[in-house]
Amino acid sequence: MTIYTPVKSGEKTNISATEWNAVRKTIFYPENKENVQKHQTGFVMRPVKVRNGQPELVPAFGVLRIDSGLEFRQTDDLYEQATEGIGRGIEVDGIAPMGDENEIIGILQRPAEEAWIIPCVTIGATLAWVYVNSVEHRYAKAIPDNVQMLESADSGSVRLMYPATSEGLQLLPVLLGFPDKSEPAINAKELFPAIVYTKQKGKYETETYIICPGGKGKDKSTKTVHVLHVEGKKVSTSMFGTLPVAMNNFDAVIADNSYGSKVLVCSTGDIDEGSKYPVQRYDFLSEEWSKSDTNQSLAGCPAYLKDGKIIVAGGQSAYFVSNPVKTAGSSVTQFYGHNVSPFWTIDPASGTLETRIPRRLITSGTSEQPESAVVNQQKRWLKQNFSGIHFERNENGKPVEFIAVGGTELLGYQSKAVVSYAMNSTGSVLDCEHADVHIGGENEIFPDTPIAFGECDAVRITRRRSGEMMVDCNLLACFGGRFRIDEDAYIKTENGDWAKDENGNEIIQYRAGEFAPNKKVWTLDLDKKEQGWRNDLLPELPTPRWNAGLSDVVTTTELVKDENGKPETDENGNPTNRTQEISRVFLIGGRIDNRTAEKVTRENGTFYYKLVTQKGLTANIEALNLTTGKWETDFPNL
Repeated sequence: MTIYTPVKSGEKTNISATEWNAVRKTIFYPENKENVQKHQTGFVMRPVKVRNGQPELVPAFGVLRIDSGLEFRQTDDLYEQATEGIGRGIEVDGIAPMGDENEIIGILQRPAEEAWIIPCVTIGATLAWVYVNSVEHRYAKAIPDNVQMLESADSGSVRLMYPATSEGLQLLPVLLGFPDKSEPAINAKELFPAIVYTKQKGKYETETYIICPGGKGKDKSTKTVHVLHVEGKKVSTSMFGTLPVAMNNFDAVIADNSYGSKVLVCSTGDIDEGSKYPVQRYDFLSEEWSKSDTNQSLAGCPAYLKDGKIIVAGGQSAYFVSNPVKTAGSSVTQFYGHNVSPFWTIDPASGTLETRIPRRLITSGTSEQPESAVVNQQKRWLKQNFSGIHFERNENGKPVEFIAVGGTELLGYQSKAVVSYAMNSTGSVLDCEHADVHIGGENEIFPDTPIAFGECDAVRITRRRSGEMMVDCNLLACFGGRFRIDEDAYIKTENGDWAKDENGNEIIQYRAGEFAPNKKVWTLDLDKKEQGWRNDLLPELPTPRWNAGLSDVVTTTELVKDENGKPETDENGNPTNRTQEISRVFLIGGRIDNRTAEKVTRENGTFYYKLVTQKGLTANIEALNLTTGKWETDFPNL
């Protein structure tokens, strides 16, 4: 007879090999036929059993999140514990998944009503319902609050045992509990584009997406492609896979390729490692990414589509100093400055990057001693990290093609300059703001911004609604950015008084020389540019930021809603199903440095204020509803 070691409450079970073998022998090799019949199923390995904690039916091969273990019978008899453990297995509570990549999920092996206890698989191979977003995906993950299925993704804790051959909902063999080998998604990020993509849904309907590829997280670039489904208010990282190369500070355009399909083209930007700067392209037909390496970074330069080509406005090389020339013993003054090609082109079909010819030499001064020269700040087109819009129209007798606004100038100053470029019939570059690039003669077309702000985002808005009144306009609108503070800025309370700390000192929000985020939306009416810039047409940013992704105007058809945001009903409470067009601009991610005063009440009823700072990257998504003239903040984060 085997003597089993007693187990005391709270002590760690330390079973010996002899004891365990005795238990197994008793269970698997019973001495009478009754026990053989009773245990004929064997007890080699039982799956986890899960109790459905949801009020709804969970189908076979549906998914639950493992929440907690059910109560296990504890005794001092090791034999009884081992016997029950082998016969019962592990029992746990299951609830709807949250979509967290670190949660433990189980795939049910049979349908389960509420409170039913059903076998499930938490590790290993099993069938599972999976909604396949792309046949290129090799992973799957849980969908928040969805017990019916998983969704395929470019990363996740569930591995597809083989790739799907079609999209949509299907039953697939999957492998659970194995680590994801792909790059985890970076959510809070900056320096990325936000591209509007409209997808046909059925014969008459469309769906709208905002594609946000790449960008930079806290300390590195990312391959992650975030996609916001506008109508569904859902963010996914699986729809477009991942970039071949992690990259930030670039722009992107959707164009036609050579065989009638659409292609998303990302111009070259900044990369963390290597000397090759790739043009990266996503083909909507093959649903595959490709890249074409170049030797040119066009970081911080906007791109747009023109005549089937992608134009990148900007790009500059290192300093250039001309060779001295001597004639009859006299030296000639030297020109030095930047070799600049304001327009580069990318072929959407091949990804080939081409430069405009000829490049032009922008001079920054003349001197017989080049090293003692000072860069002339009048050469205002020498800037980077600027924004702008494609705008083709004759202005002051010149064919404007692109308007650049904001950014950082050559010596690191934030720029007020609004400059415009164009190409003439021979392909040469025209600087619409200056008559002679070597002399610096000015021919200003568009007024400068009232404040110098860099890293802003610009968009063209051609119509907006203010309340019930439709306003036709042609606005160049600049969102976000930051500007240098000339003198200390203080905080005012809701009563208009200066906020003071516990010592009675006025609280400084930003000190002179620091950069503050621009919370105003500055607008210039391109049809009435003589009226100058305004900051009172559109409401302030709820979350001031810079280096964010800003979409073009997105227009969707939606149900008319009441003042509470619920679908409109008639006098009988029935839905009217009336629809209207809603136009929005989306501001996504970016960097914040927001400083506010928080009121603190003392025990005696007096109060003071303390400075509260929110600083760093954000995953926040906010939309300016141009129909109502109000910001919407109920969209999910990246």
